[in-house]
Amino acid sequence: MSAENLYLHYVCDGAPRRRQTVSRDGLRDLVTARRRAGKRGVSLERYVDAPPGADAFTISFDDAHASILAHAAPVLAALDMPATLFVPTAFVETSPEFLSWEDLKRLRDAGWTLGCHAHTHPRMGWRLHDEDEAGHLARLRSELARSLEAFDRELGVRPALFAYPYGEAPPIARRAVREAGFDAAFTVAADLDWDGDRLAIPRVDALDEPARSETPTGFSVIVPAYDRVGILADVVTRLASQTYPEDRYEVIVVDDGSSEDLGPIFEDMPANVRLLRQGDADFRAGQARQRGADEASHETLAFLDADVAVDPDFLWHLDWVHRRVEGTVLLGYLSGYNLHDLGLIHRPREVLGRDVRALPIILDRSREPTLRACLDNLDWLEDPWPLTYTGNLSLSKALFDRVGGFSDEFVGWGLEDVDLGVRLHRGGGRFVFSRFAVGHHVVDPEEDGWRNPFREREPSLARFEGYLQNLAILARRHAEDDAVQRYVERSRADIDETCARPMTVGIEVGGAARQRSAHHARLHHVQPGG
Repeated sequence: MSAENLYLHYVCDGAPRRRQTVSRDGLRDLVTARRRAGKRGVSLERYVDAPPGADAFTISFDDAHASILAHAAPVLAALDMPATLFVPTAFVETSPEFLSWEDLKRLRDAGWTLGCHAHTHPRMGWRLHDEDEAGHLARLRSELARSLEAFDRELGVRPALFAYPYGEAPPIARRAVREAGFDAAFTVAADLDWDGDRLAIPRVDALDEPARSETPTGFSVIVPAYDRVGILADVVTRLASQTYPEDRYEVIVVDDGSSEDLGPIFEDMPANVRLLRQGDADFRAGQARQRGADEASHETLAFLDADVAVDPDFLWHLDWVHRRVEGTVLLGYLSGYNLHDLGLIHRPREVLGRDVRALPIILDRSREPTLRACLDNLDWLEDPWPLTYTGNLSLSKALFDRVGGFSDEFVGWGLEDVDLGVRLHRGGGRFVFSRFAVGHHVVDPEEDGWRNPFREREPSLARFEGYLQNLAILARRHAEDDAVQRYVERSRADIDETCARPMTVGIEVGGAARQRSAHHARLHHVQPGG
């Protein structure tokens, strides 16, 4: 058993309004309560020479948020409590949300230990689309080298401690950390059981959001489908084979007027997997999802596209968030969703029947700039709704019903999910993003005609006719919402740019990557990671 290694992210003055935030009073109480229980507050640096035992506790902060200097430092100084700050160096000085190098010098001079949190805060277990294992390791080595160079250049120090971004420490990450010369490295864990490996020392969340129920969340997984029988069969088989308790979820596939017979897929499926049919009246994904929601028997809806393959523990990843954050609108990651024009896709031969956990990740071009700027904390954003993809989205049925579900005005591809996202945000939904709830978007390159014109290498303006009609519907439905009107104008400009120049790289719903609220503009004045 290690010491009680507590980690935090943000500190505020007053009642917390963001996730992962503790108040100044809460931080003070956290320290004093442990001292009253007879525990000693020590520094994480103790792990370099003589690891502390169970009678000690430590405090560390991740991500170098500006609130650490403003609120955490004075509270801990008054308590004479040592602390460590793990810094993702690419984010320093990128916005008012993050500390500057001068701020970090002040913390260093005040006795804080500064540790490394990589350079661009990557999920280190992800192998990217253009990497083999050697390339993956080389990128991780570069991540650490760039961070150490920044520490040396700006502060004249070389950190001895490392904290893994997102808390995961797969073997390849530990190898890179060991080769970089760190003396100790810290994970995030559910408990403090420790095997003595100094490159995998557990930390636990000091806030420890408790599960609101001991019973796993009940999920109705809703999949709108049209043809693509081979891909759909694989997707449904994966959902039917989840490690999640069978009585706590169902899979509802809604046939949106397929020309192929989907019935044989379901002949040998378990009782919690069923097929519904609606008549053929053009592409109506929103209406198909609504039909599934109307038939749902569980309290939480999980929307997935019919070409999104997930791992066996996918529902557990959703459950972890939904049981802890009330009113969650949970956005999962979609790998390979919008780089089709560059030929970066998950092909059926690479996915069908295989373990998707071994697949590389194809980054999401539309959402990554926004996500990186706010370190995946969507409650930093004034308007997170442009990030709403119903290809991998889950929320309570009560919230979905309260805002009116999907509008039946949208026909063809696009924007019914953005419209829902606007109403969910305005209706009090709490947007949360997860890089663990991953779906792999499967694309057959031989398929005739993609519904999404942004995926084409050289689309014509005529291909956007239906999307432009949906944009007009979105603008009309939210005529009094200035943020929506700006989004519509940016999207129209993206279409003009995409169609105007040959070989232009189209960006699907490009406005999602360039939100321009005042706060978001500040977040983006430097792009972390370059």
